Amino acid sequence: MPRGLGTLAEVARQCEVSTSTVSRVLNNKRQGRFSVSEDVRIRVLRVAQELNYRPSMAARNLAVVKTKLVAVMGVAGIWSDRVGPVEEAVGAMAESLDNAGYDIYISFMSRRHSPFDLPPLRVDGIVAVGPRNVEMLSALDLSGVPYVSINGLTGEKGS
Repeated sequence: MPRGLGTLAEVARQCEVSTSTVSRVLNNKRQGRFSVSEDVRIRVLRVAQELNYRPSMAARNLAVVKTKLVAVMGVAGIWSDRVGPVEEAVGAMAESLDNAGYDIYISFMSRRHSPFDLPPLRVDGIVAVGPRNVEMLSALDLSGVPYVSINGLTGEKGS
């Protein structure tokens, strides 16, 4: 198995097709105006697997309307011996989101920035865990990204 991760461009180069063809094959886009021979499709899938290709979430976020990514923010940390109601709620929510096909981005609290600053990636929604005052949520209210609060207050636009 290769040590590094292959890129979309490397898969395209080895298959002698365009990067857009590789992207469409890997994203299962078979309907509409895009068509590709079965041989090309199989070759792209094989080379992507050989190169250990993994899609770039940042690149994907640039090209899609819905990211299928939800940020969970304000989590203090993970302790294996402490599971309270908030941890159970976040766990159940994560399981439900996963079952619905969403990926989850978890941002742990840090001294370098506010626990509810916007995440570095574009997301479809945010879960704010335990905000203590509405001022902490001002960036979320201004962003227009839908958010909910677990065990805390909400700003003007949260639930």
